[in-house]
Amino acid sequence: MIFLCDGSDRVSNSDFVTMTTFLSDLIDNFDIQSQRMKIGMAQFGSNYQSIIELKNSLTKTQWKTQIQNVSKSGGFPRIDFALKKVSNMFNLHGMMEGALGNIYKISAIKYICLLYTSDAAD
Repeated sequence: MIFLCDGSDRVSNSDFVTMTTFLSDLIDNFDIQSQRMKIGMAQFGSNYQSIIELKNSLTKTQWKTQIQNVSKSGGFPRIDFALKKVSNMFNLHGMMEGALGNIYKISAIKYICLLYTSDAAD
């Protein structure tokens, strides 16, 4: 699962803090220590920024610290670009090397959770 946050100029600083606080609280409900679930985070504005890669095996405390240290990126909301990048993030981390060096795709359910404000013009 990847959480994609709108960090553009159309999101106020206080709304961005609300988003990151929500994610920090939400992470308590997931078993991220197991290998069965990977959670990533990214934000978009004029640019795309991967905050937490799917390959990371962070503890909940480390995950929360990274979320709380994120600064809003700003700029025009390029959600089209961000969705392509998130899709690539799934593809990049959806491969695994087998014992004989063969590369195979991991079949897992993939979710993108988009977080933005209701004041969005789009």
